[in-house]
Amino acid sequence: MHVVPLGRRVARADISEVWPGAHGAEEGDFVVSVIARDGGSHNIATNTGTLTIGSGNKTVVATHSITSIQVLPDGSASVAVHAAASKSYVLQATIGLSPANWVNISTNSTDVNGDCVLSDPGASAFSSRFYRTGLLN
Repeated sequence: MHVVPLGRRVARADISEVWPGAHGAEEGDFVVSVIARDGGSHNIATNTGTLTIGSGNKTVVATHSITSIQVLPDGSASVAVHAAASKSYVLQATIGLSPANWVNISTNSTDVNGDCVLSDPGASAFSSRFYRTGLLN
C-alpha cells in the first residue's frame, strides 16, 4: 500500500502498487475510490475516479467529483458533477453505510466541459441520504 500525507499531491503512481490485480486485468472502465487519512486524526478526504484499462498497456485515470449538492424548493436533490467530458454517469444513493445498499437514482451525460447535474426526485422522502456517482459502462 502506498500512503501519501493528506494535502500532498501525487504526480505519478504505479497502479500496480495501488491495485495489485492491474497487471493482466481485462480492458474496461472501473470506478475506484481513494480515501486519505491525516495521520492519527479523524480527518478523512475521499474522492472517486475512473480507471480505464485499454489495449497496449495504456492506462488512464480520469477523476470525477461531486461539486455541489442542493435541496431544491420541491424537495428534490440536485447533485452537480465535474468529470470526463461527454461521458455518462449514474447517481446512486443509500440511507446507511453499514451495510450500504446503493440504489441507482438517475443518469446523465457530462457536457464538453465535463459538467452535469444528476437529480434525486425522491430525496424528500428521506431524513438523510448518502450519495455517490459512477461512470456508466
